[in-house]
Amino acid sequence: MLLKIPECILEGDPVVLVLVPARDSDALPVVGGFAAVPVIVVPVDAVGWLDQVVVVEDDFAAIRVEMLFDDDVRLRNSRSAPWGIRYAPFGPAGWTAMSSRLSIQARIASSGRLPRMRAVRARDGTDIAYLVDGQGPPVVLLHGATSDGRHTWAAETPALARLHRVLAPDARGHGRSGWDPATGITWDLLVDDVAAFVDALGLETFHLAGFSMGAATALLYATRAPERLRSLLVAGTSLVDEPRRSVAKRLLDPDRIERDEPTFAAELAARHGPAHGEGHWQALLRALIAGTADPPRIAAADLRGITVPAIVAVGDADPFCPVEQAARLKRQLPSAGLFVSPGCGHELHAARPGLFIDVALALFRAGEAGLAPGGSAPDPSPGG
Repeated sequence: MLLKIPECILEGDPVVLVLVPARDSDALPVVGGFAAVPVIVVPVDAVGWLDQVVVVEDDFAAIRVEMLFDDDVRLRNSRSAPWGIRYAPFGPAGWTAMSSRLSIQARIASSGRLPRMRAVRARDGTDIAYLVDGQGPPVVLLHGATSDGRHTWAAETPALARLHRVLAPDARGHGRSGWDPATGITWDLLVDDVAAFVDALGLETFHLAGFSMGAATALLYATRAPERLRSLLVAGTSLVDEPRRSVAKRLLDPDRIERDEPTFAAELAARHGPAHGEGHWQALLRALIAGTADPPRIAAADLRGITVPAIVAVGDADPFCPVEQAARLKRQLPSAGLFVSPGCGHELHAARPGLFIDVALALFRAGEAGLAPGGSAPDPSPGG
């Protein structure tokens, strides 16, 4: 059989490796997932054992999976473990295989998969990690607070990469990007990182899209280097203090998350722990509250200087950014349109990815043609 290795997994990622008898492997799903942890179902004849490292190969790539055995991570029979693959129907052979199947928690030691995680150096020496995929006009995607480029843009990247070179950096302190906690996280640092990132990659002009914290960063960058942009998409952000400040302080409180949202706490640990260690995500969230709970301060005159085609996107039930605030921001941008995604909260790109992708691609086409989102040339007047 052709063993499919998930394209999303990268070095350091946690996975669950499920070993099954080769004779039963065709009856089982090959790739699945539980929460944020990918599951790889592997017939035993596709596995090579080297001490605590497993080498798994398919027709295109190989991964090395390091087995983890300690007090918290141990060999378990899948029938009694939460990793049991119950989300896909099995035939009779699949149910038989459950009695001899083993689930092992592990992490990826190395992967030959593309897109690969790469890194550039920010101006203060911080490593900014990023994913790259696709060919074509460059698109830089900036993620929201507590996430990373891979998770925020998981649904959008494959579709955009068919037509564009997609570049999704991890903000400092997030994912696999470096961070010195003593520096905190501020809007100026985040914008400086974007500037260093695009300069390091030699991007003279590019499309820029951001969500939430990434959207505010994109907007501030656009005021400082409007000539570098082909288009601008900002989703889930405004320049008004409330309700953003109050909602951010409540939702990003690490003590509340550990107490009330243990699943989310585990996801944050899995997302940021491999590169930064235990306890990092709690320090990260406290720095985000201190440095980014309030939106960046941008003068109206600077917003009028962003004349490239733009879209302000918002969910119709966004607790951070009410629709009327998004509409106000749209009116301050000379060549902007407003997209309100129906039935969505803050994460409109994840709730309705198809709609979001259609809007993004239409904007990028307008940007390549030098048109406003509605199809007309942008008004060059300062108040257009």
